[in-house]
Amino acid sequence: QQQQQQQQQQQQQRFGWDPVLTFAEGELIYDYCWLPCMTSDDPSSCMLVSSCRDHPVHAWDAFSGQLLGSYRSFDQYDEIAAPRALAFSDDSVHLYCGHKGSLHIFDVARPGRDYRAWDLTRQHLKSTLSCLAVCGSTSQAAGLVAGGTYNGDVALLDCRTKTVTASIRVATAVTHALFSPCSPHVFVGGRRTPFIWGYDTRNLSRPLLRLEREATTNQRMYFDISACGQFLFSADQGGGLRAYNLWSCASNDGPDVTVRDAAYAVGEKRLFPNLHT
Repeated sequence: QQQQQQQQQQQQQRFGWDPVLTFAEGELIYDYCWLPCMTSDDPSSCMLVSSCRDHPVHAWDAFSGQLLGSYRSFDQYDEIAAPRALAFSDDSVHLYCGHKGSLHIFDVARPGRDYRAWDLTRQHLKSTLSCLAVCGSTSQAAGLVAGGTYNGDVALLDCRTKTVTASIRVATAVTHALFSPCSPHVFVGGRRTPFIWGYDTRNLSRPLLRLEREATTNQRMYFDISACGQFLFSADQGGGLRAYNLWSCASNDGPDVTVRDAAYAVGEKRLFPNLHT
């Protein structure tokens, strides 16, 4: 552990990455996400939410670090239920919280305990939702939410009609999912698997792409896609940041560009916003 801390300190000194704000949660953090419409020109939009064990979802001010409010989910025993996955709707109106066999939908403007619960067990999704991805309004699959589970299920959820439009099962627990911003494709990463799989939402029967990466750990390995939809960026456990050209790569292709000594297990939007340009 001391060696890992020393390595992190060396990386921070090397790249000059110092935290601007630090948010102190009370327990193990499960997930976090930024408000999609966030812009520094509008301080009221600079918000992120986080979920941790045995606590409600907390909304934080990204400028001051103050706690803005809490979104409280409850289980069948009327106790606080911490979601394992978080996602905002593309218009920043709703907050989706993934639980075991259910999806809780909050109005972002109304923190508290008022939410709509969608029971997914009736549609054969009984495992815990481990990750959520919202399809943007510019994509051909707009309006869908991809939910991955620790049981290896990936389901496309239509929250407007409360229906599961399609579902598949992969070989391992799903740790991250993401829609392409301008095409009807969804990308899925699993626990201890060296691949990112790409699927066409119109036909989930077989994957379109298999992108190789180094990921043999149980930890969540993030990846992200550029705003134009051309490049997919993924961290690997070797300290590298890999970039794939989705417009040219075919099945079983390796990365087109590999950047070494990058941050470990991060999302491109979250730590590398300049890569969008």
